[in-house]
Amino acid sequence: SLLMGAAFPIVNRIYVENIPHLGRGVGSVYMANTIGAVLGSFFAGFLIMPLVGIAGSILIIALVNLIIGLIAIFIEKQKAETPLLRFAPGMAMVLIFVIVALAFFTSGPLVTSIVSFKGTKLLYFKDTPAATLSALEKEEEINPWGRNIRYLNINGHNTAHTTFADIVIHKMLAHLPMLLHPNPQKALVIGFGFGNTCHSFLQCDIQRVDCVELLKEEKVTAKFFEPENQNVLNDPRLVYIVNDGRNYVLASDRLYDVISINAVDPKFSPMLYTNEFYELCKKRLTSEGYVVAWLPLYGMKPLEVKSLVRSFVKVFPHSSLWFNNPEHMLLLGSKQPQTVDLQRIVDRLKNPKVKASLAEIQLDNPYALLATFMMGEQGLAHFIERAKLHSDVHPVVEFSKMTTADISYDIYLDFLENKESVWSTCTNTDALGEHGQVQAESFRYEKSMFSMLKGLFLYRTTEGTDTSGTAAAFSLMRDALDQNPENEFNLMFFVDWVQQVDLENTIQYFEHAVKVEPKFAKGFVILGLEKASLGEWDHAIENYRKAIAINDHYISAYFNMGFALAQQKNWQEAIGAFEKVVELQPDNVFAHSSLVQVYTMQNNLDKALEQAKISIKLQPNQANFYFNLGMIQQKRNEIPEAIKAFEAGLKLAPHDTRASEMLRDLKRK
Repeated sequence: SLLMGAAFPIVNRIYVENIPHLGRGVGSVYMANTIGAVLGSFFAGFLIMPLVGIAGSILIIALVNLIIGLIAIFIEKQKAETPLLRFAPGMAMVLIFVIVALAFFTSGPLVTSIVSFKGTKLLYFKDTPAATLSALEKEEEINPWGRNIRYLNINGHNTAHTTFADIVIHKMLAHLPMLLHPNPQKALVIGFGFGNTCHSFLQCDIQRVDCVELLKEEKVTAKFFEPENQNVLNDPRLVYIVNDGRNYVLASDRLYDVISINAVDPKFSPMLYTNEFYELCKKRLTSEGYVVAWLPLYGMKPLEVKSLVRSFVKVFPHSSLWFNNPEHMLLLGSKQPQTVDLQRIVDRLKNPKVKASLAEIQLDNPYALLATFMMGEQGLAHFIERAKLHSDVHPVVEFSKMTTADISYDIYLDFLENKESVWSTCTNTDALGEHGQVQAESFRYEKSMFSMLKGLFLYRTTEGTDTSGTAAAFSLMRDALDQNPENEFNLMFFVDWVQQVDLENTIQYFEHAVKVEPKFAKGFVILGLEKASLGEWDHAIENYRKAIAINDHYISAYFNMGFALAQQKNWQEAIGAFEKVVELQPDNVFAHSSLVQVYTMQNNLDKALEQAKISIKLQPNQANFYFNLGMIQQKRNEIPEAIKAFEAGLKLAPHDTRASEMLRDLKRK
């Protein structure tokens, strides 16, 4: 790219020397450059890239430029140097090019080579003129419904995934406005993702859902997320429109009862978060309509988050904010003052499809749903009072200097400081029972939710960096669960989203969770680990088997079951468990090293030797693997080989006294 940019002024400089024809020369250069730009963009975007992908296109273009450079050197008329010297720089560049290309070229997405994507399986990949699209699956991570977590990745950014926390967003982008609107018939969804939001809309009584999506290929990736979208593309009420979301809203003359905006991160699509865009949405909204917009909190300073909120509230002064998870919230705007009609919610929950959809995220309980309310008009007005407007001409967030993963704890403090009760907006409260009892129950849920929010927010900003802060977060979350065990939305967040550090004091929540969600395979593994810590191997194995019955690709369940079986000296079944891990994840060095131990205990030294060598190949810097190899070779009476193995291990761990003694004994033999 650097050299291509340098070529243009160099060519101009050549023509500047020809003073009599200066104008014609420079004009010719600009004409050629313009023609090249037009043809280049066409061939690159519509021919080369679809055929060979982005990486292949870059490779071809770089090669073409190298050839042009070599031709330029070859036809150079000044031959003061010897031909060899003239070609030396060009040949050196070709050599560097070949080395770099061989070392780094990949036909798949570059993102899979990042450390954080280790253990990720590539299900689908395609370069398109609009974006690079991938579907990925985590080999080890399991969601509460017992399925391996999958990601929809666009340009290296995970825009949607099947975790509990993310599914909450996708569902509530549909259900929140549909529960509150008096009679919603037509909805517009901006951003298809993997289709869960569209599917959630279609569980309700609605005539039509228009979905505007920039990437037509998401219709292909949808098949990798069928448990989440239930083949939603086959529903005749869904209209899939390939277009830019803002362009569609600008040009369309159709009115909608609900507009749901699930655009990609604000840094990547800032024009879908400006007040001008929301003005366009307002024009497409019926008089009683709702606009619901995704609000991410990460990768922005507090005032930048507030700028996004201010842009929304300026257009929709009748707005409210709702909690989804510690990294995302939802803004709900309308032309009319907002009320929460409890009778309407009760009636909508009588629809078995709506209730089942919300039950997956434990929000079919009206009190738990109401407790996710963060603030209304008054709280939002105070929340945004110092923020600048995020607009087309002043896209504040696009230039944020915070890294994507970071969240400032100050924004959480501002949320908690301005949090309001939903009760002042509620009507028809007798739909849930006697007024006083309903109010008391609602306040009880809100109180425990406030404690849970404090804990989740503190945990999100202290995990791995501040042990005292994390301990305080755990205390707050446990208090919330103890105060309000009926709020199973909070329960699932705690057992699924939070990395447990103290099983002894939290195991009762997992026992509750597997009753709430019988497919919570991760919960059964946690219960198995707790039983294993007590030496109750039969109960531990029973829980691991339950996890495997839910997901027969659950690596942790097999591995821990193998360990428990080995403790019972059930060598054959232990081998079967560890071999299943190797089948699912051939580079799992811990499974290979465990097989070394089990085969050795079985006195199957041939198999043990084979696994020991594989372990070393996978992790050559682990001293214990060499010591294991040496001990096996010693038992096989292969003394010289055993000596070499111990010497290799001691180079990595020279202070291992036991290994040193064993090496001395071997040398004496």
